[in-house]
Amino acid sequence: MQVNKKTIYPDELTFGNLAIQNKSFFIDFYLDWRNNYLTLAKFCEHKGMKKEIAKLIIEDGRILCHKPND
Repeated sequence: MQVNKKTIYPDELTFGNLAIQNKSFFIDFYLDWRNNYLTLAKFCEHKGMKKEIAKLIIEDGRILCHKPND
C-alpha cells in the first residue's frame, strides 16, 4: 500500500496495525509541523487529522529527529 505523506487518515494509524512503519515518515511529519505551521490546530486541519493522533506522531518524530545516530 502506497501512502501519500501529504494526506494521512486517522484510521490508517492504529497502533496494532500501523500502516506506516518508517522512521523517516515520523521525522518528516515532525519537521513539516515545526517548520511550516504556527498551531497544531491549523496543521491538523490541513492534514485532516485529530489533534490526539497528530500529537503522538509529532512527539515520536521529535524524539527520532533529535536522537543521535547509532
